[in-house]
Amino acid sequence: MNRPVLTESEVRQLKPGSPCYVLKGTLVTALARDLASSRQNAIIECEDESELEGLKSIDRRVALGADHGSRSLKNGLSAFLGENGYFVDCVSGDEEICDSPELTTRVANALRCGRALRGIMIDDMGLGACVLANKIPGIRAAHGYDRLSARNSREYLDANLLTLGAQVLSL
Repeated sequence: MNRPVLTESEVRQLKPGSPCYVLKGTLVTALARDLASSRQNAIIECEDESELEGLKSIDRRVALGADHGSRSLKNGLSAFLGENGYFVDCVSGDEEICDSPELTTRVANALRCGRALRGIMIDDMGLGACVLANKIPGIRAAHGYDRLSARNSREYLDANLLTLGAQVLSL
């Protein structure tokens, strides 16, 4: 039986920190596994081709989390993102999680496991979430306090998670 193989050269083609999707049973060479680990590329195994294609189409999804004091800003963003098919909520409707560190970790894990390509975390000031997120491998968080800082963090610094402060921003 012919099994697909993930090699070092294929991992080198990925951006550092981005996920690598493979079919379950794919042979991963030792060099590929070491390189993926050092570049913080998570190797995600998919059960079948349809799941693999579904995960590869997440390049538009944004994971969104907000603590209890930031709900109004989150609701405005989620309405906009949802209309355009971009939204991944990191809190289910029946949960009431108010702990900013736990929410930040959920948003970061959505990026690491490939459920979303980018993330936004909103708390009171945005700074605590930024510090915490940057401690998670594969996450490059930046605090956005206006349009210019948010745009610059994405275009020039390749940030994959934007933290916002609800007390200093409004819709």
